[in-house]
Amino acid sequence: MKRWVVILLFTFSLLSAQQEDKTTKGGFAIQVGNGVLYGGMGGMIEYQLRFKDNVRITPYVGSGFSVGCSDSSSAEYVWYSYAIGVNLEMGRMHRFILGPQIVGARNISNDPENAVIYKKSLDGLSFIAGYKGTAHFGLMWQVVFGVACLQDPLLQDDKYFFQPHVGLGMGYKF
Repeated sequence: MKRWVVILLFTFSLLSAQQEDKTTKGGFAIQVGNGVLYGGMGGMIEYQLRFKDNVRITPYVGSGFSVGCSDSSSAEYVWYSYAIGVNLEMGRMHRFILGPQIVGARNISNDPENAVIYKKSLDGLSFIAGYKGTAHFGLMWQVVFGVACLQDPLLQDDKYFFQPHVGLGMGYKF
């Protein structure tokens, strides 16, 4: 068992040493995570456009599924959610990120089926700030904090509410 661990660690370090440094170049990346940027529990595809050694503009799209609503104690609501946005990333390996998003959710099922819901489609805006780390061999991770402006699907009026959110993700940069 110990021999296999040593072999795997040696192989991993050898492969990562032979790759180009992915902290200095732009390109595609994929992530999986939890939060508004990932549509609840889901994934994200982004393209990093490098402007300077430490400044990037990153358009992305994310989608996934989430369960919940303000009445989650008596019913379960399942949503397909998405996010489309552009982030400004400042830094090289350790980046500060800021960005606006268009976010939305579509109700795809309720349990019980007769659970009352007035809005089956929600759209709004969000803004995030956070941290993204990138290893030389392409591994990425990020933590974001933000605020979204969304409607409550259980209310009949058209009022929007500010809702704080947190996102955690991990991925790979090609």
